Amino acid sequence: MAQESTVAKQQHERFIKDVCKSGIVWGLDSKSGYATSGSNDYEDAEGNPLSVICIWSSKDMAVLCAKEDWAEFEPVEVPLDEFIENWCVGMFENSMLAGTNFGENMFGVESNPLDLIVELAKELKKIRKIIPLKLYKGMDDLLREIDLLNKE
Repeated sequence: MAQESTVAKQQHERFIKDVCKSGIVWGLDSKSGYATSGSNDYEDAEGNPLSVICIWSSKDMAVLCAKEDWAEFEPVEVPLDEFIENWCVGMFENSMLAGTNFGENMFGVESNPLDLIVELAKELKKIRKIIPLKLYKGMDDLLREIDLLNKE
């Protein structure tokens, strides 16, 4: 289990670096919506697993998971700005988690979407890449809002 955890952490770090570099996040979509899984680590107040929206840093990784229950799902690319502003904020509002670079065994890091935004913002700053946001004046504006939400 510790080895799986180490691999998941490495895959998560790869996700952060790769999507910041490419500006693209990959999901799996079908007529019924985006690929989700039940959390292995987090539960709601009633003891039910929180929903995890699975996302990848490459199309190839997403395709590897499009099997069995997800056989009818197709990989779709999502621009990083849209992912941050719409997906992550929406996941937070709906008490969902982000599952980054899940492997074929459906094991990976499950992140609070606001924490994921902070990680992405740090990497973007590190590589000196600015992504334009539509709903916020910039990444610093969004990070201030996240900071306020985390203090509540």
